[in-house]
Amino acid sequence: MASSSKPGFSPSPAPPPALSTETLHRLILSFLASHYPQTHKALESEIASLSPSLSSALSTPEPSSSPLPDLREVVEDYLARARAAREAAERPSKEFEEQAEDVLAREPDEGKVPRRVGKTLEAVHVANVLCVRVWEIARKRFDTGTAEYIEDKQMCVVSSAADRTVKITDLETGEVEHIFEPHRAPALSLALHPTKPHLLLSGGMDGSIAITDLQTRSELFSEKGHAKFVVRVAFSPCGRYFASASYDRTIRIYSSPSSSSSPSAHPESDALPTYTHLHTLTLPSNPETLLYALLPSPPPPPPLPPSSTPTPPPPAAPPFSTPTLALIHTCRADNHLHYLLLPSLLTLKVNVDYPRLESHVSFSILDLSLHPSGKYLLAQTGDHAGSGLGRVLVFPVMGGERVRTVWTGVGDSPYSTPRHALSPCGTLISLASDDGLVRTYALADGKLRSTVRAHGLGGAGSGEGESAVVRDLAYVPDGSGRVVTGGYDKALRVLVPDERHAEEGGRVREGSGD
Repeated sequence: MASSSKPGFSPSPAPPPALSTETLHRLILSFLASHYPQTHKALESEIASLSPSLSSALSTPEPSSSPLPDLREVVEDYLARARAAREAAERPSKEFEEQAEDVLAREPDEGKVPRRVGKTLEAVHVANVLCVRVWEIARKRFDTGTAEYIEDKQMCVVSSAADRTVKITDLETGEVEHIFEPHRAPALSLALHPTKPHLLLSGGMDGSIAITDLQTRSELFSEKGHAKFVVRVAFSPCGRYFASASYDRTIRIYSSPSSSSSPSAHPESDALPTYTHLHTLTLPSNPETLLYALLPSPPPPPPLPPSSTPTPPPPAAPPFSTPTLALIHTCRADNHLHYLLLPSLLTLKVNVDYPRLESHVSFSILDLSLHPSGKYLLAQTGDHAGSGLGRVLVFPVMGGERVRTVWTGVGDSPYSTPRHALSPCGTLISLASDDGLVRTYALADGKLRSTVRAHGLGGAGSGEGESAVVRDLAYVPDGSGRVVTGGYDKALRVLVPDERHAEEGGRVREGSGD
């Protein structure tokens, strides 16, 4: 007979054996006779007047030679079994734990660790760089041989700066291919449409949101949706939704009825989506992170607090029968991961200060990324209570118990905006800083693999004495191990692995590359 337990979870213990109705009646009467004799006498009289046959049956001695257990023992035993069954259902099986451990325990390829500055993209920006992304951008180019436009993709650096410009730069040649100003103020956040990689979503310091068609160089969508800075924008994996988070303490969600959850084989040739406002979340403090994720089916429940803790448990997650889309965000002065389920708009939150689950906030999550497996969230902390260095905490999606802690060595200040980038295979995490250094750690053991001085170098694109702040960084999504960084010295730099480490089979001195 097939097991009815959930895949990946341990089978539940057998349920308590069922008791007959007569036995239950006798248990209740026995309990009342022992502890509440007057109530027992009154109940017996009432039973005798209503049903003499039932009264006679209940007065018949139990055929079993063993005495009846106390009612309290039966109830306590039942509750204990039920609690054990619930805990077993929530506890991953050994096989499931091993699979999850394998994802996080994969050792990085030392030949793919960024260890030096490979090149500087010369004179791309003349102002502080604010946001850096690296994508394959869909473009149309004119073929002089056929006299036709041909569609292809090109690996590009997409970056914004304090002079309000957003620039598209060919990663390999360093040639700036497109310059535009989607907002009346600098753009702080950028996102590319997942199925139409020529549509660029941006959020500006003027509170506006824009979608730009990079092929036609035209504006597809523009709205002054917020009263303050838009610090994060994100597309859902299917492109049906996008969201914007602002320091006006709101998150706005937009939807497109024309978008499909199953993109066609040639999404670039499809009709362009149209977006309308769907919902606004009002928050108690400034939002700092924003991303979409598919919740597992069924999602692991949020952790329950110890019985000695007066904090009530977080709301139980609904038993989804299929993967469910969620918009995840965090706020300053808040120790929760917040989930907005779509399209139901149901909200859930998970306390990540596990196992204490205290209401006191000792840190904020200021940057958030999704592991390539889709199973884990990497949360970079800041605003720590007291002095200290930042961390990257790893949580299961919809879970609050930490499965990894990476101490980053990056100092924390009330004005810092920490940023990190996860390698495409999910084994390395590189971090920006205020000291010009990019530090790269292995997720498997949390150890430092390299330190590279990327900014504050002087030379082309920067001046002596200018800031060394590394504002943002992104891995090139081709598995090469390259990382593109942008800083307040107005420079874009490409960090590359050192060929010697690949040739030497990964024998590396920890922390080398400074």
